[in-house]
Amino acid sequence: RVLPGYFNVVAGYATTTWTGTTTQLIAPAPANITVVSARCETTVGTVGVSLYDGTNRATYMPTASTTINTFTFSTNNTFTAGETMRVDFGTPASSPTQIACRFKYTYDAD
Repeated sequence: RVLPGYFNVVAGYATTTWTGTTTQLIAPAPANITVVSARCETTVGTVGVSLYDGTNRATYMPTASTTINTFTFSTNNTFTAGETMRVDFGTPASSPTQIACRFKYTYDAD
């Protein structure tokens, strides 16, 4: 049996008028994991993305946009089994109405 090296979790948000910051619960971490990177897409404009566990924030992604790029996390990007995973979407510019992000992670050794 072949196991993939990476797994994904997805979060998104949609609104008719975006102001401020909104927090989305992703899901508790399935095991001890490290979030390696994210790819996000907006309908228009840019949105800031902040992945965290309720306290510690991973490296901030300042401008998710209509151009899909890979953003690599380097700090506070590990989660323990059952730990909350949240993402803040905020600092909207140029009137975005939707964002979707795919977070790529690996399972850590026990």
